[in-house]
Amino acid sequence: LAVGVVAAVLQVVLALARAASVGTAMSPSVVHGMLAAIGVIIISKQSYTALGVQPTAKEPLELLLELPRSMRHANPEVLAIALVSLAILFLLPRIKARWARMVPAPMLVLAIAVPMALWFDLDHSHTYSFLSSEFSVGPQYLVQLPGNLLDAVALPDFSVILSPVSLKYVVMFALVGSIESTLSVIAVDSMDPRKRTSNLNRDLLATGIGNLVSSLIGGLP
Repeated sequence: LAVGVVAAVLQVVLALARAASVGTAMSPSVVHGMLAAIGVIIISKQSYTALGVQPTAKEPLELLLELPRSMRHANPEVLAIALVSLAILFLLPRIKARWARMVPAPMLVLAIAVPMALWFDLDHSHTYSFLSSEFSVGPQYLVQLPGNLLDAVALPDFSVILSPVSLKYVVMFALVGSIESTLSVIAVDSMDPRKRTSNLNRDLLATGIGNLVSSLIGGLP
């Protein structure tokens, strides 16, 4: 958390120094490469959540290599929720009806996935049979939220912030977070039909302030 706070302050300083404007000189291929890399990392990690399987690998490429073997051990009920959710996310935007454009796909996913989880009784640990195989489900497949939001608040500890390890991650968080923010804004601008351009320094300033508040109360950047 202390690293997050100091890195966020650095992001604010970079924004005030108008350093984010350098992002306009970056090649579009850099933007595409960054977004593709983020997509691969997310897919490699979230696929196991969708399958209801605990992987042994940790790195993205190793997770992808382990995926075919893990698919054979997928938990049917967890996988059913994932497949229905993905189907809604991919198919709803293709429906031309007016109501489909008015309802955000992620909201519809929640409206269906939550009742499915209740129907499968994921609140309580139990086993069930499917195609002559036994599977276990329970609260470990649910997002765990604190009973009281204040219980999730944690304050940063700055006692070792000047250590080499801390300083390394401060620089890494600040630079990677700033570059990602800038490239994401450029990517969004490229999709704007009216070809408007965003203020990169204002976006980086907002990102830095958001990261600062988040880290001060126990949140991730």
